Amino acid sequence: MPPLHVLRAAEVWASTCDLMLVAGSSLDVVPVADLPIMARQNGARLIIVDLSETYADQIADVAIRGDVADVLPRLAAPFLSR
Repeated sequence: MPPLHVLRAAEVWASTCDLMLVAGSSLDVVPVADLPIMARQNGARLIIVDLSETYADQIADVAIRGDVADVLPRLAAPFLSR
């Protein structure tokens, strides 16, 4: 479990973000696994990148199956080449 102040900060960010990117997490560990739900309940879009399915795939706007080491550089490339 992360330190309480880190968890509280993550909850604030999750409740105010426009977009949450979950990368390389099975989302099996509570309370961190609740953050994507919190973000969605507050209107954020949700993208999940993981090798296997997560419970949050059903609420995600986009769920990408793949290794984050391969997927994230490909997602970021258009923004880095400007």
